[in-house]
Amino acid sequence: MKHFYKGISVLGYLASCLLAANAHGQQMITGKIPIESTRWYHITNSPDDLRALTDGVTSANVPNGYGRVINTYDSFYPLKPGETFRIESIRLFDGWGQNPTAPMTISVITDSWQRVIVGAFHGVNDQQWIGPYPNRPTTFTLDNAITNARYIVLTSSWAYPTEMEL
Repeated sequence: MKHFYKGISVLGYLASCLLAANAHGQQMITGKIPIESTRWYHITNSPDDLRALTDGVTSANVPNGYGRVINTYDSFYPLKPGETFRIESIRLFDGWGQNPTAPMTISVITDSWQRVIVGAFHGVNDQQWIGPYPNRPTTFTLDNAITNARYIVLTSSWAYPTEMEL
């Protein structure tokens, strides 16, 4: 049986998430989506990665680099060929700081190459788990589940939650 993930951090908590690990549907897992932190790539010159975003630690900030040429940039997480999942909810731990004027946004690029925003992080609810909707911070379930993603995309200037689970 082919495995697409290896003892890795978790990007997202799904209340009832489904991960089909191969194109033949031989492996079905419910719960959190396992994320390989080494798959993330950034469209900036930052030497830091997003490993801390999914390491299970809510008390440490996610480093985002200094002296970046591009202030607001995208980070992409590609799915492997045949890998699919269903995102039904998102949890973000709001550690410190606020960035309501330039929030981190969470998007997906679909199988038809459309970019769909599924949530945002403003950082205004310190030291608690919040959902993807700033105006409804205690709602973790997405209004519309995502089933056809090819990439997860984070757009940020500097403000990341200290932890993110799909």
